[in-house]
Amino acid sequence: MAENAEYSLQEIKRSYTPTSNNADKGILELLVKIYLAGKMTNGYLASLNVGDEVHIRGPRGGVRYSQHLYKKLGMVAGRTGITPMFQIIRAVCESDRDTTQISLIYANRAEEDTILGQELDAFAMRYRRILEVYYILESHSPEWTFGSGSVTKETMADRLPSPGEDGSKVLVCGPPGMVAAAKTSLVSLGYKKPGASGKMSDEIFLF
Repeated sequence: MAENAEYSLQEIKRSYTPTSNNADKGILELLVKIYLAGKMTNGYLASLNVGDEVHIRGPRGGVRYSQHLYKKLGMVAGRTGITPMFQIIRAVCESDRDTTQISLIYANRAEEDTILGQELDAFAMRYRRILEVYYILESHSPEWTFGSGSVTKETMADRLPSPGEDGSKVLVCGPPGMVAAAKTSLVSLGYKKPGASGKMSDEIFLF
């Protein structure tokens, strides 16, 4: 007589921002970083083969970008929090008419953790009049020429649009600790504190 086996099924959901945009007809491109302890990534996505199917739904989120929506955009990203920033950067830079000024601060532990670095460098070189990228690493070589440590209030004051500047906004996405610290620093600099639920009208938008 076979014993009854009991199985515990757990529903796991994760949100990913496409690195493709609306101009890429018929293509949905996602950048997914595999974590060893990740239930969704290492537990499932990393084992997929070409031809396997994944159930997805969307879109979702509180930001819908359109041309000239802002005059200046400040961005603070950490680790995989770069993906929503990259999608907006693509939308601005690949438009013939969008003149939005973008200032990105991108923080990581080490240089090998910097995903989309080559793509960002290419955009910053080609569209230098509207895009500035500043990297920060916790650990780096002596030859490193960008920021060191963590994202500080002083760095944001120096690199991002001024608080209250007409037509400007700051977007923040990354690990919870970094996002919380960035929000506190931005508010102390004079940006209006966002509500519990993010709105496009907020001076600080937290993904």
